[in-house]
Amino acid sequence: MLKRKAEEAGQREQARREKEQAEADARLAKLNARARRDIGDLAATWLNTGHPALNGLSPLEAASNATGFDAAIEALNRRARELALEKRALQRKQKAVAELEELALSRYYDQELAALWMRSSRPELGGKSPSEFTCDDATRDRCANYLPKKRSRR
Repeated sequence: MLKRKAEEAGQREQARREKEQAEADARLAKLNARARRDIGDLAATWLNTGHPALNGLSPLEAASNATGFDAAIEALNRRARELALEKRALQRKQKAVAELEELALSRYYDQELAALWMRSSRPELGGKSPSEFTCDDATRDRCANYLPKKRSRR
């Protein structure tokens, strides 16, 4: 009878460990899928890199328990928001630079001169070129002030 009770206790313990392992595997799979969906190609690196918000653990290590999983999801959401902000800033910069280039082309007869103006450093812009300095509509307008007022050959 004692042997049977010990076997039953061993089976319960084994079942409990298997259930915990299955839950951990499910958390890891869910985190991996969300990371690939939310941050794309950067997911593999992000999942395996230690993060201060996770006490130096990687998200995969943190997700091995339920509380660490919640913290890893929060860190993933934060990283996804950061990437979205960076993407929007890059799009604003590209749009503003394209508009400035179009304006420069309208002010110079020669396309090469317009391209040179976009690439040349200007002391008024802190030594940066207009294409480097322009990051939004306000900086685009500031750079546009330094273009010739009339169509120019120089």
